[in-house]
Amino acid sequence: MKTRIYILSLFIIPFFLSCGNRRIEMISENSGLILPKHYKVLKNETKSFGISDFEVTVIIEFKSDSYEILVAQIDKLADLDNKWQYGDSLIKYFNHLNASETETISINTELKRLTYKFEHL
Repeated sequence: MKTRIYILSLFIIPFFLSCGNRRIEMISENSGLILPKHYKVLKNETKSFGISDFEVTVIIEFKSDSYEILVAQIDKLADLDNKWQYGDSLIKYFNHLNASETETISINTELKRLTYKFEHL
């Protein structure tokens, strides 16, 4: 019995640990944004709203040097893609992937904080 538990935990634990990294990787998939190496993850979760509806939320905070790298990338991306928009203290990205999926990125320029949301409804 103990052997089964150990074997099962070898397969299940890595799966659950890797979900957090997978959610962070989603930020780059369609937006073209490559995250700098150094940041602090403040929130990284998936909420379920029934059988197939869910929402992924990732909030990341950057220090000044990493934030400057991020904004330099966005400046280039905004020239190529009108999904990136600048506001007063906010940079926004919105992508309607298909009939049931959308993703948004909002960057608070004062707090140097990126919020990513992926919704499947």
